[in-house]
Amino acid sequence: MPRLAATHPGLSLDACRKEMHVILPDGSIQRGFLAFRAICRYLPLAWPLLVVGYLPFASTVGQRLYRFAADTRPRFQPCRDSVCSQHTGSG
Repeated sequence: MPRLAATHPGLSLDACRKEMHVILPDGSIQRGFLAFRAICRYLPLAWPLLVVGYLPFASTVGQRLYRFAADTRPRFQPCRDSVCSQHTGSG
């Protein structure tokens, strides 16, 4: 994560573990539900979700749903492939 820390000092590994972060082409960072909504813009099969994601109160409800999902997901599962070791610097 050293390169990320140099380009985006406001991001920390702990914050990224807590909720999803997306760095957009303009360099801005979205997190949580707003990151999910930003990703949907780039996935044609997810475009129907954008309609729902921009309804009135969608940001408030979406953030709460995202927060619930993020808080209750399994964490720190043992890494069983080479991809994990590249990101954590282990093994």
